[in-house]
Amino acid sequence: MAKSEKSLSSSCASTLAPGSVASLENVPKERNHFRALLVGNPNYFGNLASSPFPAVLSMKGNPTYENIKCVGFHPQLNRLDAVVFLNQSFGYGGGVCTAGSPEFVRFYLSFDNGAT
Repeated sequence: MAKSEKSLSSSCASTLAPGSVASLENVPKERNHFRALLVGNPNYFGNLASSPFPAVLSMKGNPTYENIKCVGFHPQLNRLDAVVFLNQSFGYGGGVCTAGSPEFVRFYLSFDNGAT
């Protein structure tokens, strides 16, 4: 590793949030191989209640990577917005000093207290 790369890595490491995964090498396989795990078991993360496949790792309500802090509905625009906080300083593709990767978060609104 070149001296400039080493100093960049050191300076980037100091920007990690408390409680974050220290490096990409420590990212759990569920994050690095997300799609492959779902291909092998569509219910890998336990989000399909009526699935014949057993849940391997329940991620429902797990705020390790991101969480919603605020949700607001704008009736004039018929629009639902949410403020999402990212709790890790890197994505799938790199750390804070790299291009990283986009973060996709999905949330749902229930009109029947979560029955469907």
